[in-house]
Amino acid sequence: MNLGAHPCADTFLTESMLEGCDRVWPLVVGVCDVCGHVQTKHRVSQRARYEETEYSFVSSHSEGYRRYWDSFALKHARSGQRVVELGCNDGYLLNSCKNIGCDVLGIDPSEAMVALARAR
Repeated sequence: MNLGAHPCADTFLTESMLEGCDRVWPLVVGVCDVCGHVQTKHRVSQRARYEETEYSFVSSHSEGYRRYWDSFALKHARSGQRVVELGCNDGYLLNSCKNIGCDVLGIDPSEAMVALARAR
């Protein structure tokens, strides 16, 4: 299914980036005939997605998200466990796990999010 050309979600484009708008990519969705897995068929580079534009979503931006991640950590993490989070964003969930007594490691493709997570 071809849904046309779109910018990445959760990014803020400057006015100059909108001129000539080369910050859009094909949003084509494909389905595997064998297993039924649905995924996009075009890959946006890490650089374009996480380094060239401001990434707006942080997992701790609202009280509701913070409550969710705190309860998730309490439900699933135990003191002494090693927790590895791929796509750790600003590190809020990892911090909740660390407060329980877990050894934590976060990985994220956005250098800005890694800096926030390290600061947390």
